[in-house]
Amino acid sequence: MAISTDFSLPTFLERAKTAVLSMPVYTSGSTPAAPTAGTFTLYDGNKAVITTGAVTVTAGVATYTVTDAVLPSTVALSDAWQEEWVLTVDGVVETIRRDAYLCLRSLYNVVNEAMLLRRVTDLYQLKPASMTNFQGFIDEAWSTVQGRLLQDGRRPFLVMNSWALKDTTLDTTLAYIFDDLDTYMGDGRYQAKAKEHREAAERAFTTLRLEYDESQENQRATAVDSVAAVPVIYTNTPRWGGLGGGWPRG
Repeated sequence: MAISTDFSLPTFLERAKTAVLSMPVYTSGSTPAAPTAGTFTLYDGNKAVITTGAVTVTAGVATYTVTDAVLPSTVALSDAWQEEWVLTVDGVVETIRRDAYLCLRSLYNVVNEAMLLRRVTDLYQLKPASMTNFQGFIDEAWSTVQGRLLQDGRRPFLVMNSWALKDTTLDTTLAYIFDDLDTYMGDGRYQAKAKEHREAAERAFTTLRLEYDESQENQRATAVDSVAAVPVIYTNTPRWGGLGGGWPRG
């Protein structure tokens, strides 16, 4: 039986910081299929092994801890690292690979549930009894926004003014919530609200102006000011050239 994975982004590893990674896999239904054995390996851009070892299975999901000791501040930043998960699922050995970036710093989600309630005060009254909170929608929206930045040639972890991502992330979250509420009600009453928030999220994204740490010095003073999230694409110009590109592939 074929497996499916559940990740929307590459892994962003921060230098000198421990990271607990996970790789949920599924064969059917919404419950992860627990591997009976597994090995994790992290490679740098030259295919040298950074760390490797047996995975730990927690709540049916393979996990591995990459310690800060193997990610010292002296290691060169890179966009070319790769994870390899070799997992035994239902008696079959499966190899799953995921891109990894070694970054100077992490970018944290700029939206939380309190912000949603400030925008839609009766949101809890609309929530079905079976739903405990809206965190899943917030996380999904944050992945969507980061994924769009990556697809447009912008690395999220180079954004200095993370607050600028708030409006597009918030409206994407509310669009997902109202889409879901519409499936509960079944009469289309929330589709207009979902459409309204999708359009607002798109407007916010296309007008984003980012302070972009192209030099990777982690200082606003040296960041490039007012970089568009959606770049202008010139004929015969490499997509990853200019702002947002230029890392060594090591």
